[in-house]
Amino acid sequence: MTKEKILKNFDVFDDAIRFEPQKMEAKHFTFTEDSKNKTSGIFHSEGSDYFLLYVENGQLFFQHKESKFNLSDKAVSVAIATMAGESHFKITSSQKSLSVKYKSWRSEAGLERDDVLSDFAEEDDIDYDFFYYIYAICLDSNLLAGCITQWS
Repeated sequence: MTKEKILKNFDVFDDAIRFEPQKMEAKHFTFTEDSKNKTSGIFHSEGSDYFLLYVENGQLFFQHKESKFNLSDKAVSVAIATMAGESHFKITSSQKSLSVKYKSWRSEAGLERDDVLSDFAEEDDIDYDFFYYIYAICLDSNLLAGCITQWS
């Protein structure tokens, strides 16, 4: 049985959830830095949808609802592009794929920018966009290893 995980909100400093992977249940609470609140990862929400990034058994997983992807698996691929103020994220494994379309953080902030179609993630995008952060992790094995170490 998989134990409960504490995931910090990527976008809100003191928000966190207690997540039970077996039950697919998440309960919000105010996060404080103490020994009882050892985090296993982070999450992002779009409305009532949760996108999770967490460590389990020494590997890093991205999950949305029942779709779970092992980012430690080299067969998993991630693509992201931003066009006309909208970002398109896609993650694929040998068994499944997931696509997410959402308003770009730059568009929401009123920042004008050309479309972004590249094979690297810019620092601003990594800091402000959860899905670009996932993309960066998949491009950089050191970042992936750092996440596993931090959340194990």
